[in-house]
Amino acid sequence: MLQEAGRIVGGRYLLVELLGEGGMGSVWRATDTRRDIDVAVKLLRAGAPSRDAVRALFAQEAELSQRMLSRHIVRVLDRGIDPDGIPFIVFELLDGEDLGKRLDRLVSLPLVECAEVVVQVCRALERAHAIGAVHRDIKPENIFHCPDEGLYKVLDFGIARLVTSAAPQGGTPTLSGTIEHMPPEHVVDGKECDARGDLYALGVVAYRAMTSRLPFPASNIGQLVLAFSRGAPPPPSTVRPEIPRAFDSWIERALRRNPEDRFQTAREMADAFTRTYGRPSPRVSMTMEAVTLGKGFGSSGVYSAISPSSRDRKRGD
Repeated sequence: MLQEAGRIVGGRYLLVELLGEGGMGSVWRATDTRRDIDVAVKLLRAGAPSRDAVRALFAQEAELSQRMLSRHIVRVLDRGIDPDGIPFIVFELLDGEDLGKRLDRLVSLPLVECAEVVVQVCRALERAHAIGAVHRDIKPENIFHCPDEGLYKVLDFGIARLVTSAAPQGGTPTLSGTIEHMPPEHVVDGKECDARGDLYALGVVAYRAMTSRLPFPASNIGQLVLAFSRGAPPPPSTVRPEIPRAFDSWIERALRRNPEDRFQTAREMADAFTRTYGRPSPRVSMTMEAVTLGKGFGSSGVYSAISPSSRDRKRGD
């Protein structure tokens, strides 16, 4: 199938505008001609390398995505295979901007918004980890801010791994994710990421949101290993004096070298942040009520994905 504006996918989704492309596929703004709403359609790239393996990942992503019911993960509306044999996934079209773009514009975030990011992403990760799914690429570009809804949503579980899946036989696990957000045990020790790797990556996101800096800046694996060898990053309060020193301890724990010494669950990480923050905003308070009472944390599935680039999208009905 030629992937271009004006084509109909799955007999009903009219491709309107290319939103982004990646190694596995492309994402389009499209119109659902049956419901007359805008949606986002992710298509598997016809010429993707290792096509069989990529097709299997795409199918797994689509199947598990539909099982996730969370306000904090982008919603899957449909999936299928086009008559030309190209798999597709249909997502809600979000209105807002990803956190990477937001940080580029604002440089850093006020603590109240940092709390919203941490707590709401933890809610999404709680759902994922409950079924053994590890996102493996938590970063600002995969966290989407929806201002009209007052929500942050996690995007793109496209390289997620089910920890219950059979491990590859022999060899070193393939490095996956975005360099600056990879945990030390993955980069230095060659271990597969578990749920604590996602929490480490969220700690990196929080550090950048607070300070406008990455805790371990690097453009390649060698530089990241060297950055790890220099020890802990500067405490946030020394970079941005208006940040209370209590947050230094939270960041220090979130970014510890040994995963056993870090936060062990998303719930623990969120609770620790809100205790440190002290007086949550109404939105954070509402979120943490759900965390504290266990509401909204089912064992039903996860997997999500939206685009290689999630920018400049609009929300459907």
